[in-house]
Amino acid sequence: MTLTHPALYVVTAVIGVMFVAAAFGKVDGWPRWSATAAALLWNRRRLARVLRVGLPAVEAAVGALTFVWPVWGLAIGSVLLLVLAGGAVALSAESAGTDCGCFGALMPSQIGRPLALRNLALAAVAAAGAVLAHGVGAPAFGLLELLLIALIALHLLVLVELRRMPSQILRGASELRPRSA
Repeated sequence: MTLTHPALYVVTAVIGVMFVAAAFGKVDGWPRWSATAAALLWNRRRLARVLRVGLPAVEAAVGALTFVWPVWGLAIGSVLLLVLAGGAVALSAESAGTDCGCFGALMPSQIGRPLALRNLALAAVAAAGAVLAHGVGAPAFGLLELLLIALIALHLLVLVELRRMPSQILRGASELRPRSA
C-alpha cells in the first residue's frame, strides 16, 4: 500500500483487527460462545458444532489474510459479514435480544436488526476497501506496520477490558475491605 491512501490503511487495519478480535473474543469466552452457538441452533446440533469451532477459525484466518493480501482479506471479509448479517436476520425472529457472543465479553451484542445493519455497513466498508485496494495494487503490510497495528490493538483491548472491570478491582488490593473472619 502506498502512503497516498491512508484511508485504505485504516480501513484494512480496522477490518483485520475486527476479525481477529472477534475470534479472540469467542475463544477467550469459550464456554459462553459454545452455549450461545448451541442455544441459537438448538435444533441443528451439527451446524451448531461447525459454527462454534468454524466461525472463530474463519474470522482469525480472514483477519490475518487482510494483512497479508488486503484485496482478498477485505473481499472475503465482506462476504463473511454479509453472511453474518443474513444469519442475524434469520435468527432475529426467534432469538431477538439474545446475546450473539460476536466478540465474546469484549463487546456484547444482541441478535436483531441493529446487528444485521452493523454487519451490512461493515461489509460495505470492507467491499469498498477491497475495490480500492485492487485499484491501487495494494501489497501486504510491512513488519513495522504490523507491529504498530498490533500495539494499538493491544492497547484498545486493554482499555475495553478496563472499562468492563468492576471499580473495586481497579482501586487496588490495598483499598479493598478484608473479609470478615
